[in-house]
Amino acid sequence: MTSGERIKYLLKQKNMTQAQLAKMLNTTPQRLTEWISKNRQPSTKYLEQMAKIFEVSIDYILTGEEKETKNENYPNNIKELKSLTEQKIIEDY
Repeated sequence: MTSGERIKYLLKQKNMTQAQLAKMLNTTPQRLTEWISKNRQPSTKYLEQMAKIFEVSIDYILTGEEKETKNENYPNNIKELKSLTEQKIIEDY
């Protein structure tokens, strides 16, 4: 499946028309048609917006696969981040 076919599939899943998506992206329906039918690649700006609208990753739009972005070195939540920050302040003091 191409990225254009995935966009078309996602539109159907959200029960949304191409015109509605084009309006949400502040672009023309013609440009959207180019992405879907002519398999032209949307810019990063539009990919980011579509990922938010469709609640998928940019990777999914481009490749059909969700990439795992979690890095084990990063804190899992705000509390953990705050604790690590406070600990660092204490250590530096």
